Amino acid sequence: MNLAVVSIELANLVSLTRCVVERDRRDCTDRTWLVATMVSFVAAYELEYETDKFPALEESEQISVFRAVLSEPVLLEARHVQDHARVFLAGHYFNNAVYRTMALAETRLQRLHKQFVSGSAGNLTAKRLIDWYQDNYECLPFLSRARRQMNINKHEETQGIDVDRPLESLSDGLSAYRELLGILDRVLASEYGSE
Repeated sequence: MNLAVVSIELANLVSLTRCVVERDRRDCTDRTWLVATMVSFVAAYELEYETDKFPALEESEQISVFRAVLSEPVLLEARHVQDHARVFLAGHYFNNAVYRTMALAETRLQRLHKQFVSGSAGNLTAKRLIDWYQDNYECLPFLSRARRQMNINKHEETQGIDVDRPLESLSDGLSAYRELLGILDRVLASEYGSE
């Protein structure tokens, strides 16, 4: 993973998140979650997350990290975290961001649909975008992979390092978030106009 490229992508996503948050006059996208998702991706980046390396650690090392994290709250600040605790927290922030991305994708588009389309003041362009999203979910490769990853974590045994993870890299997680922001931005632009 090229850190310079990821750094540029993070800056671009911060800017796009800001645009969506500012455009969303009725908080239909859940601005708090959008910002929290972006903050989690930034924290994962600052903790040098690339892929989930924590499951590969020996069980004794994992237990040691759990004890440290649970007994020393200062470890929750990225600049104070060292060694394996850093690996654990980087994965935590990455997973938090991916789960938030999927929760937003699954719930916010439904809310946008109700807000903009269901009533007589509904916007046909917004409806088309939302319908397209729902009908063509697989056309969004990173959101689709993030959805499969979340469903694996919710419904299947995921212990061990041999589990196939459809979405694991920071770059892929950022791409899923970009796909979500793109849809939200287009729906809001179709409703409010491109200001």
